[in-house]
Amino acid sequence: IDSYTDRGGFLDYDTEYDCMVELTEYLNEKLEKLFGKINNSEMADLILIVLESALDVDCDDSDGGLAFIIDACEKALDNVLLSSSHEAQSAISERIISHIDKKDLGNGDFILEGLLYSLTWDKEITKALIDRIDRNLSESDIQTRVRLMTRAGMDNNDVISYLEQHSASDVGYSLLLGIYESTDLSKAIGLVKRRMELKKGGFEKRNLTRKLISLYEKLGDKENYKAELTRLVITFQYSDIEYVKRLKAITDPDEWSSDIFFRILDNTQYIWQRLPLYELEGMYDSILTEINEKGNLSDFMKYEKALAEKYPEKSRELFVKLLDRSMEEANSRETYKGVITRLKRLDAYPGGKDAARELAGKWRGRYPSRRAMIDELNKAKY
Repeated sequence: IDSYTDRGGFLDYDTEYDCMVELTEYLNEKLEKLFGKINNSEMADLILIVLESALDVDCDDSDGGLAFIIDACEKALDNVLLSSSHEAQSAISERIISHIDKKDLGNGDFILEGLLYSLTWDKEITKALIDRIDRNLSESDIQTRVRLMTRAGMDNNDVISYLEQHSASDVGYSLLLGIYESTDLSKAIGLVKRRMELKKGGFEKRNLTRKLISLYEKLGDKENYKAELTRLVITFQYSDIEYVKRLKAITDPDEWSSDIFFRILDNTQYIWQRLPLYELEGMYDSILTEINEKGNLSDFMKYEKALAEKYPEKSRELFVKLLDRSMEEANSRETYKGVITRLKRLDAYPGGKDAARELAGKWRGRYPSRRAMIDELNKAKY
């Protein structure tokens, strides 16, 4: 390690990865030479000495060299543990814990703690590690505890019972929901509903409603599926067009056209919410009007093909207006080129070629100092 650090003992990012790779190669070479010559506890000691040496270095780990050595040490320790007696495993675990408890490695202590819980111990030590977690449990430890419970051979009902106790936490809820989704959809629905009662924010309730929609759909409960879709789209004003389409598909056509659609439309605030709704209903005249009053060139381009087919003259006029506005706002070669590329699409409209040439001429006269723009017009032959 010393051959890679600077005079102050710091390991910079440009040498750190190479250092950790060489340290890993050193470890693997030593383990291979000593295999069968020393006992498992001594093998584990060697691995931990190498790991602790790496963690003790002041370094810039931008290139992830530490992950390389940590992974190598974890695999090596797991191999040792596989052939170790309970007594040997206990000695190894105690050594790791002693370093963690002494807090003599700074951030390395967190890495050692993660290593401690990821290694494959026998069931007795695994249960002892569960007790260790419980003495100072944080939400981030819940997933680790569940993994250890499984490794300790605990019954799935014990895992569920534990997660039910911690279902108010984000981690506990997520893990328990995953189990229920694959085993009991009714319990999954109940869990989500209890979660919703705890939440006050509209954003969180909206996301939970989306989960309920998914669960009711899987369960085949059409009545509640529609009720939650209605709640999401109308009560929570969620205008995602895919959910609107799903609600329309299960709503009576008369009810939709006379009531539901307009309630959804009234809830919208922005043009990007309304345009997909108009498209869903084939209201292209409303799309044209809305873009003309409040839209921009990007809005127009999303619906340009359909608008050109239905309203060629009006669409051409609107296209010219938006192109002109976009060129006014453009301020770089890239943005000039983008507008001029779209200008070529005018050729497909009735009278579009003349309109394109006329607009290009206006730009030349209006912006004579925009050399990059004029260059791009020349390239496009305008």
